[in-house]
Amino acid sequence: MFHGVVEEPSSWFSPRHVHVPAFEKQIAYLKENFRIISTEEAFHCQGTNERPDRPTITVSFDDGYANNLRNALPILSAYDIPVTFYVVGPCAEQESVRYLWPDLVATLVQVSKGAPLKIGGKNYVGVQDAAGGVSLIQRIKKVGPEERDELLDEIAARKDIKDFMTNLPEEVWRMMGPDELKALSSNPLVTIGSHGYGHYNLANIPLEDAERDMSHAKQVLETCIGRSVKELAFPDGSYSEEVIEAGRRSGYSHFMAVDLNAREHAGREDLLPRHGVSATTTWQSTMFFLNAAFAKKGFC
Repeated sequence: MFHGVVEEPSSWFSPRHVHVPAFEKQIAYLKENFRIISTEEAFHCQGTNERPDRPTITVSFDDGYANNLRNALPILSAYDIPVTFYVVGPCAEQESVRYLWPDLVATLVQVSKGAPLKIGGKNYVGVQDAAGGVSLIQRIKKVGPEERDELLDEIAARKDIKDFMTNLPEEVWRMMGPDELKALSSNPLVTIGSHGYGHYNLANIPLEDAERDMSHAKQVLETCIGRSVKELAFPDGSYSEEVIEAGRRSGYSHFMAVDLNAREHAGREDLLPRHGVSATTTWQSTMFFLNAAFAKKGFC
């Protein structure tokens, strides 16, 4: 599972985006050493207990960065790689904020330089709680939608944040808009899935809010691309049995986690684990860790 692919190295800002040359080496390695199938086919294998005759994986992206269309898709197309993009709902809407909250917090890290901050009534040193409690990032992940959005609005309103983002390369933070999402969806190798609407940790918020978020994301994505969206990748891998059932009520049939919450979830027809690719190591190290993850999580 990837997030973004950038023309200039950006790990100084975020570990989410792989540099173009490294990404192409990774894809070439995967093409040579694995059978690469669509996520739809992977769920079919899981459901029918089919086991291919060679190591088999899927390739997917989370979030919906504009660099997915600009930088990742041409390389994936050149290698004929099926790919699923799990996209947040605002990408499908014309008038939406074009950044995710992790990039807003990454900007705060850059501008604060470890200085004392007061956010949401609590004191932080950088993004670490000054009193030794949970970090700002973990706080954002754990609180309900209303409190989370208030925290993010407070951060976004800071002048130093606005000034920094004005000069930050768009490829490291800008999300797709509806025209870009439609262009991505039109490629025959591409499947569009949902990554929720507000990028909430769905198992941490009230179930009715989680269901509303998943349902709204499905609605706006389907309206934009003109086709059904059946798969959901849980933001931050956060899920529960109740969240899966709420997702089913919202119209999804298959779900992607990161790690499975319980041993009995292994082998479920509707749920698969994934391995996230970071930009903070060499491409060779990244492939080493991917093979280790495949040995642990791979099913075919």
